[in-house]
Amino acid sequence: MRYWKLILIPAMVFVIMGTYYIQSAIAGSGKPEFILQENGGDSELAEDLLLRGHFVAQRNVAHMDNLQITAEGTLYSEELPSYNQRAFYTDPYIANLQNEHRNFMRGKVEDANQYYESSSMLVHATTDNPANFTIGKIELSIEVMQKDSGETSGLTIDIPENYVYMYVEDVRVTNGELKVATQNHIEGPSEYHVYTIDIGQEKLVEDTLIGMETEEQSETENIDSLTMLHGPSDYLVFQQTKRMEVPQENGEIHIEPSGTEFITYNLKTGEQAKLEVPDSLQGNIQDTSVIGSNVYFLAEAESGTELVALEIDTGEIAFQTPVELPVAGEEMRSHMMRVTEDHIYLATPYHNKANQAAILAIDAATGELVYEGTIATEQNQEELPDYTVEFYQMAIQ
Repeated sequence: MRYWKLILIPAMVFVIMGTYYIQSAIAGSGKPEFILQENGGDSELAEDLLLRGHFVAQRNVAHMDNLQITAEGTLYSEELPSYNQRAFYTDPYIANLQNEHRNFMRGKVEDANQYYESSSMLVHATTDNPANFTIGKIELSIEVMQKDSGETSGLTIDIPENYVYMYVEDVRVTNGELKVATQNHIEGPSEYHVYTIDIGQEKLVEDTLIGMETEEQSETENIDSLTMLHGPSDYLVFQQTKRMEVPQENGEIHIEPSGTEFITYNLKTGEQAKLEVPDSLQGNIQDTSVIGSNVYFLAEAESGTELVALEIDTGEIAFQTPVELPVAGEEMRSHMMRVTEDHIYLATPYHNKANQAAILAIDAATGELVYEGTIATEQNQEELPDYTVEFYQMAIQ
């Protein structure tokens, strides 16, 4: 009888695993099996596409789950064992780094913006912020791995000014120097800085505050916000939205956008420049990004929504392409955007039985529509309960 534990343990494992798979099968029954349905263009552009979202089904009671849709089909989070749930929410780029460089990635933040990767090196940068959100000294911690040897080195840079909080927005290596873009907080609007670091000498070479000298404005037009765009480019690009205080009849003051412009930082020269948006496109700019030497954004025109490419070097419009995606209600965000080096992907972030989510891929160089697709179901819609999917991530695997 002294070996009874050895007999019992496999039996318990069998019962637990069997119960798990039975529950998973029950939970998965009646759920839509979504597919990426090609409606035109190059179907290969959807092969590496991944959409993640929240699924809500209205049966006797609301049933909620998370799902992801790829060219291979649909995966619900309930179908995964508990130990693998975290991988369901991990960015595909971070997941690849964790698989290929397990030791280097151990314990690091899963934010793709804090990493730089080339054929020869992998760099991670993060900050050591003061405790309890008090103003104090901040250190920038950098770790570099050489891919050929696997050797890892680290350095710490003291930030000259004191802040409450600092967040790494982007990491680049240009001309042998490390460029780390950060968002810094004290009081009021955030500051954006680009820190140039000599890795070999382990020292801070330059601290550049992002922002242009602006003309004197009236007291009602001095409220600005600055956000950073992300994408493969030799520039760092920041979107500045000017806001205006508008008095209301009841005496209240509303803050409304009055214009948008971009500030570019040339990674090779360290120079800043202002990139103005034509007056005809002002007023409703959204979903901005950058690829190569162009800034891309969606804008409302008389004919509808357009994807606009604005050349950084000249300030000229490279192209304006009409975008036709269904809108699932005026109060709902109408588009998601994801960029690669060659394409801009746009998708509808909501899907239900009455409104199919649509996906478009547009050539970044020409503005040509090169792929059209929709989210469809393999089952008969009439046999499914009412449901809603709200997508929160679109990625390229």
